[in-house]
Parts: sequence; C-alpha cells; structure tokens
Amino acid sequence: MEQTEHHAAHATNDLQLQNPTFLQLRLDTRPLIKEIELFLSAKRTVLIEDKKTGEIYEEEREVGKPLANSEGITAILNFVNLRANHHVVQGNFNREEYYWLVSDTRKELAMSIILNCLNWGIEDNKLDFIIDSILGFIKPFLSRLVDNEERKSYLSQFSSREVLTDQKPKRSAMGEFANGFK
Repeated sequence: MEQTEHHAAHATNDLQLQNPTFLQLRLDTRPLIKEIELFLSAKRTVLIEDKKTGEIYEEEREVGKPLANSEGITAILNFVNLRANHHVVQGNFNREEYYWLVSDTRKELAMSIILNCLNWGIEDNKLDFIIDSILGFIKPFLSRLVDNEERKSYLSQFSSREVLTDQKPKRSAMGEFANGFK
C-alpha cells in the first residue's frame, strides 16, 4: 500500500510538468484581445438557454454603437496584439524600461488612432476614451515583464518534491486495543 501511495503522489507531480494548462492561462492573450474587440464593437457576451434542449450557450450581442468600424477594430487589435503577447510578457525589463514601453505604446496607439480616426469611423469625442481604456487594460499584462518576474514564477510550477521515508507505521494505544479484538 505504501508503494502505491508513493507512485500516486509522484504521478500527480509529473502531470504538472506535462500539462501546459497553467502556462496557457498565464500567457494566452486571446481573452485580452477578445475583451478589447467586444469593447470596440460595443458587444457583450451573454448566456442564452436553448428553449428546446435546455443547453446554455454564449452569444455576442451588440449593446450600443461600435466605437470603430471593422477596419479600425482590426487595426487596433493587431496593434495591441503586437505589443501584448506571450513573447513580450516573457521579457526582462527593469521599471524604467517598462515605463518607457508603456509611454511609447500610448504614443504609438494615440497617433495611429488619431491619424486614422476618419477612415476607422472613430468619433473625435471618443479618442481619449478608447486610448485610455485600451492602455489601462493592457498595462497590467505588460507589467509582468518587469524584473523577469513572469519567468521566475514558472519555477514554482515546475518544481516537484518527492519525500521518501523508511519509517514503520506508528502504533497508537487505540491500535493496540483494536488489535486485541481480532
């Protein structure tokens, strides 16, 4: 029995190394990009119940006027994806470099949106709102590259411990008492 328990614990630790789920959750930018897309297109994901089957499914519904046309949404999403992706977040910036990155990103995003606002169907009074909202959303994601903390945090996920002892099971007073009734 002790041998079986040891193997079960060992298998659990090995599964952490073989299962990429935790890395996918930490590095996958698709949810971030999707949230920005929903924001720009004035859509929300809602849960709908199929009246016939009772199954629940997600559906995107427009809840207002889009902030940009499809060309603008695509261009902005591509811009964000090039600056906030799984490759970037694994970088190693110090705080000053991070602040410069955020500053440069804000400047480049603002220039792109302002210069293309007519082609992208963006109203002048929405410019700051769009720029501030997107930067506010991606800044925390980008902060993970400061001082290499993102990669350092992987170590705890990859570490595995195995403790083997050669101790005999302890006997308790109740065990002695119970053994007498066999």
